[in-house]
Amino acid sequence: MEFAFLCPFGESMSEKGFSLFELMLIISGSVIVMAIALPAFGSLMETYQLTAAAEEVATELQTARLLATSRNDLVTVVFLNEDFTPASTSLPQLARRIRLEDSAAPPNVLRDVFYLPAGVEFESISQELRFDSRGGLAPLTISPSTYSESSNAVVLKNNSGSIRIEVSITGRIRLTDLRIQ
Repeated sequence: MEFAFLCPFGESMSEKGFSLFELMLIISGSVIVMAIALPAFGSLMETYQLTAAAEEVATELQTARLLATSRNDLVTVVFLNEDFTPASTSLPQLARRIRLEDSAAPPNVLRDVFYLPAGVEFESISQELRFDSRGGLAPLTISPSTYSESSNAVVLKNNSGSIRIEVSITGRIRLTDLRIQ
């Protein structure tokens, strides 16, 4: 079925495609929608990176707790901020990573694999947390009389906000205080 339309000059024309004006209108509308959506997508990615990093840190803390109970030994979680120079560039960068160590002297590294993603950093941390063979925080780290939630928390931040990871004296690990800006 063909539709006949009148052209601006009064002659009949059957329409079999789109006019240049219609195509330009659709393309310009798409560009406007993308220009509005793109900044929101960028902040969504930052929020996702922060949440994923916090969940990964909590997983590493849980792994340390599990290793402490399964090995019947102290396991220390060390938070490191070190300068390194990647092979792709000659500029030094700050590596934020987590290492799990046992109680031997010198300590054996049990895991040293986790790096925070670019843009996510430790806002406030204890230099290390120790889990005992029962899965709680070791007495070397904290005593029940001087325990405070803030001394056993890791706070991660980036441009989208910050997330707090708390470790209770019994070793319970939870994500709290999600402040997205």
